[in-house]
Amino acid sequence: MKLTKSSIIIIATDIKKPLRLNLEKWRNFVISHKDFFLWEEDTSSGKETLQNIDLVDESFKGRVLYALNKRTCVAEYLKKKGYYAMSATFYEDNINEISIVFGRKPKLDDLRIFLEMAEYIDANLYVGSTKVTWEMLEE
Repeated sequence: MKLTKSSIIIIATDIKKPLRLNLEKWRNFVISHKDFFLWEEDTSSGKETLQNIDLVDESFKGRVLYALNKRTCVAEYLKKKGYYAMSATFYEDNINEISIVFGRKPKLDDLRIFLEMAEYIDANLYVGSTKVTWEMLEE
């Protein structure tokens, strides 16, 4: 499995026909791993966005508030670059997936915590269309 910074990584029940994910279970996982994850609204940029929410165009405000309502978490702040190495956003509605974005090349340890997250919420971790298993991460 080849990993790059632009790899498409998601958590879903099934890549072709995803079922609804449990938002509360996902939030509980993130909270139980608070030494690793931080809610986007608790970052300095998230706090600044919330303070200036009245300046956000009305057509974008709903999406901004959606992400800043315990639906996006981040991890590993890269001080020299000024951003987080990874983020995960919970999408409901028609998508029913958690989209994981990296600001650097993903490491196997990153995939391990996201596979743990996926299993916790009764879902699967995918890199592209490949379902990730523990065996793949041990190779």
